[in-house]
Amino acid sequence: MAQLLQPKQQLAGYEIQEMVGKGGMGEVYRAKQLSMDRVVALKILAPRLVKQDPSFAKRFVEEARAAGRLNNPNIIAVHDVGKAPMPGDPTSELDYFSMEYVDGESVKDVIERQGAVPLSLVGKIMLGMASALTYAEAQGIVHRDIKPDNIMLTNTGLVKLADLGLALQLGNEEGVTERDEQGRGKVMGTPLYMSPEQARALAVDSRSDQYSLGATLFHMLTGRPPYRGENAKAIMKSHVFDPVPDPRAVVPELSEPWRQLSLRLMAKTPEERFSTCAEMRDAVQAAIVGVVHGGAAGISRRVRTTNWPAGGVATREREGQMPAWARNLVYGFGALVVLMVILRLNWGGGHAERAELSEAQQLEQVRAAIAVLPGDPEKASAALQKLIADPAVSAPAAQALLKDEDGRRRAAVAVQQRQAAS
Repeated sequence: MAQLLQPKQQLAGYEIQEMVGKGGMGEVYRAKQLSMDRVVALKILAPRLVKQDPSFAKRFVEEARAAGRLNNPNIIAVHDVGKAPMPGDPTSELDYFSMEYVDGESVKDVIERQGAVPLSLVGKIMLGMASALTYAEAQGIVHRDIKPDNIMLTNTGLVKLADLGLALQLGNEEGVTERDEQGRGKVMGTPLYMSPEQARALAVDSRSDQYSLGATLFHMLTGRPPYRGENAKAIMKSHVFDPVPDPRAVVPELSEPWRQLSLRLMAKTPEERFSTCAEMRDAVQAAIVGVVHGGAAGISRRVRTTNWPAGGVATREREGQMPAWARNLVYGFGALVVLMVILRLNWGGGHAERAELSEAQQLEQVRAAIAVLPGDPEKASAALQKLIADPAVSAPAAQALLKDEDGRRRAAVAVQQRQAAS
């Protein structure tokens, strides 16, 4: 089927350059806004949808206006919305809105190119999305279609949330939903990343966006979506009824903070997720610096561990765990003991003469010491300071590694202090 607009044609003061995207609701073009002499993305609603259901045009305008109310560096800005005669056919009109043009790629592009996303980039993407959703939540906006396709990475390194095509403003404390002519709830969203309440056409709030971001996080961490199925209905059923997928079943070496964040975001009920997007943002910041967020106790107990690459599928329920304080005490004490042994054996603690290690050996020993640091960031930082001050650790690369790790642990302390103060 031919595209609606061709290069060089003009629509409502926009000169078309090329089509850059096409979806179920319409087409997106790169265009030049002549009055402002700037490049924009011009979204055109498919005329057939307007003919089939006039409410599509209403939703299209609502999308633009909802997005236009948002002013945040992590959200694509909307400039204009309207209706204009189609070039070459003045009897037909096209619904359009223009928005900021992002020169870059989507997270979907990254995943398709390389599979699992590096943790450094995962952290950047998650922090940008957490900031965007915290802002949207404060404005009473639920996106309802968070997915890799809608997360853009600019060539200048920014992370931006796109396509508020399903966004609705919260009208009451019970959340929002859409209903058909018979008053039944309408399912809106993308099945691969859809929250259980969304799949059941129930009212949603910002915690539904958290779930979809969690499903996106799982996809970034593992290179595959959380659930697969023969069709959209089967996938939505999995979101509602199947156990929460454990990303470590796919990536055994995944760190605990990122694992816990994925599990928490994909909890089956909204109450088990973060109470606000601001709290979610704190958890993302904690994961970036290698700390499990303090509020992770509410994670759903239904967690699936799957042998993905080969053989059968093993499913188990998470067993009851010892209290967090006891677990931290045991693990922290054990780590301190091991760390002391490493320090004494490898650097000869207490001896007047020590054999000088090569730079490679120092790096190896530093990595071993970091691997057994206590989970408490304050204790870890104290141990790191001793290592940094140790004259036996003289290699610049080893010192840089220790100082970088110490910076991460100090940042974790700051996160914990903010959480304690809130």
